[in-house]
Amino acid sequence: PLLEDAGPSTVVLVLSESINRDNLSLYGYERQTTPRLQAHQRASGPQMTVLRNAWSVDASTLPAVRNLFGFGAPDSPESHHLLALARASGYKTWWISNHDDVGIEQQHARLADTVQRVNRTPGRSTVSLDGEMLDELKTALDAPSERKFIVVHMLGAHPHYSLRYPKGQNPFDDEVDAIDASLKSKGSSLWVRQQRQEYDAALLYHDHVVAEMLHLAQSAASGKGKVAWMYLSDHGQEVGHERNHA
Repeated sequence: PLLEDAGPSTVVLVLSESINRDNLSLYGYERQTTPRLQAHQRASGPQMTVLRNAWSVDASTLPAVRNLFGFGAPDSPESHHLLALARASGYKTWWISNHDDVGIEQQHARLADTVQRVNRTPGRSTVSLDGEMLDELKTALDAPSERKFIVVHMLGAHPHYSLRYPKGQNPFDDEVDAIDASLKSKGSSLWVRQQRQEYDAALLYHDHVVAEMLHLAQSAASGKGKVAWMYLSDHGQEVGHERNHA
């Protein structure tokens, strides 16, 4: 609907990485991994919709993101990219990323008017935290363009999980709780239980960053036309849910 409206509008798409809804307390998980998003939901009422049933089209990043942004078969001449559609509709486009991935850059980011990358370390060992993108998002929201489409591509809980939150901020590794006891009763190894603790700590930090992004979008809405904000993940992670594996 915003693409069809002629007035000022801002669309913010927050795309995360490796987030399993089974680990979000927003969806009923026992560990409190999303306290700030839950507070936003209580405060926002019907303005914030939580989709209860959604699935990724693929279990890896490149094909999942390709299918998210592409309309039509990828090799078809009738295929259109969401960024290209936004630009054709008069939107200035941003791609703000905490990834250093050539595939993502060439297939998607390069189509944006403005590309801001905060991470220059490829692979799984990067320690760049998603909070580094908040200033870039605020800059984009404050830009004078009347019509904006802003994509924020987070690292989320991309393995290694222990690198996705500030050092020393894992509240789930102090003692055995109901989640840890449940994993132990299923025969999960100590390593998998530790991975679950680190994954959930990554989600708790992730909740803080996503909530800050939502707050920035809400602040930008004042007197600037319509603002839409959407969050989703490219795919999830198996961290001891169905088998002794992470």
